[in-house]
Parts: sequence; C-alpha cells; structure tokens
Amino acid sequence: MGMEFIAAEPAHEDWDVVENLAKKHKIKVAVHNHPSEQSYWKPEILLNDIRERSELLGACADVGHYKRMNLDPIACLKELEGRIISLHFKDVAPQGEEETLEDVVWGKG
Repeated sequence: MGMEFIAAEPAHEDWDVVENLAKKHKIKVAVHNHPSEQSYWKPEILLNDIRERSELLGACADVGHYKRMNLDPIACLKELEGRIISLHFKDVAPQGEEETLEDVVWGKG
C-alpha cells in the first residue's frame, strides 16, 4: 500500500508481535499518546517499552494531549528525540488560568 507508517496504541504485552510485524512488512509503527493514564500518555511509558527494540517503533507525538496531561510538550518532544515518527499538532483552548479540553487551531490556544 506504500504507507510510510501506521499509528497505533498496542497493549504493553503485544510489543513482540508488533515489532515482528513492523520488521516483516518494513513499516514504522507510531504510537499515539492519548490523554489517559491507561495509555502511553507520557514519553517514559513508551520509551520503557521500545527502548531496546527496532527503530521502526516510535511516537506519534500529540502536543495537545501532553498539555492535557500537564506535561511540557517541548520537554516531551526532546525526550522522544530519535523516536518521533509523526507529530500531531493541536492546541487546547485557554480559559482563564486553566485550559479546557476543547481543541482549537494550532497557535490559538
């Protein structure tokens, strides 16, 4: 199909299968960081699972979700250096001193 990568959110116990398929089909797997503590919401979680694995495995880094989880998006991107496969840019709307969960156009948050 000519795809460069696929975005996914595999279970922690499925990395052997995911890595084998990525190598077999020569396709990158970019893991999205949904804003849930049951997901790959911070870089350390993903890096712990893929650090010793193929370079075909990495992040689909969503900067808006990092903000939602009270993480510094720039620091997260720096931590993922060398493992970022794709970026998902969005802002979250400011509301007084706190941000809301509403997505807004990049640069408007």
